Amino acid sequence: MAFISRFLWIMKVKDLVYIAIFTSIICVMSLISIPTTVPFTLQTLAVFLCMFMLKPVDSLISVLLYVLIGGIGIPVFSNFRSGFGTLAGPTGGYIIGFILMTLIPFIIKNKIASGIIGLVICYLFGSIWFLMFNQSNITSLWKVLTICVFPFIIPDGAKLALAYILAKRLKFLTTDDSNNKDIEKNRENEDTTM
Repeated sequence: MAFISRFLWIMKVKDLVYIAIFTSIICVMSLISIPTTVPFTLQTLAVFLCMFMLKPVDSLISVLLYVLIGGIGIPVFSNFRSGFGTLAGPTGGYIIGFILMTLIPFIIKNKIASGIIGLVICYLFGSIWFLMFNQSNITSLWKVLTICVFPFIIPDGAKLALAYILAKRLKFLTTDDSNNKDIEKNRENEDTTM
């Protein structure tokens, strides 16, 4: 407990607020879903936004909090599901895969590359997890990919692109105040030159 309190002490209040905001965004966007075998939700978009707009450690904490909130029973997973049973169930690997996604920016700094690689890792981890739970019905990884991954590649690619564009447009919200002054100064200069 002392480690956690010491860790939170060195974090800026602003960082804690961003963590809370992005955790909330993930919670809300995961509830917007189209039910399928693996539900089609906007939580991937929210995780991408988190990865692109926050520092890697803050992004990881946001997603960990989301998983913890759902794991303790608050219905924040798709289709208002929650609890350890959801995490340990057939599609729980995709939820846990979000945690793995947020580890990639620690290694790869390029946002698009980290998003793509993170998504592939999430797909792979979630698909293997799904296969382990459905071995009696589904006997090959290829079958799992056709059910759980291939239908989501284009929508998730679109979410990745949208998150990148939104993050670029909104990045000034999560930068330091000194950077905001520079941004405002540049905007004033642009306004006077027009």
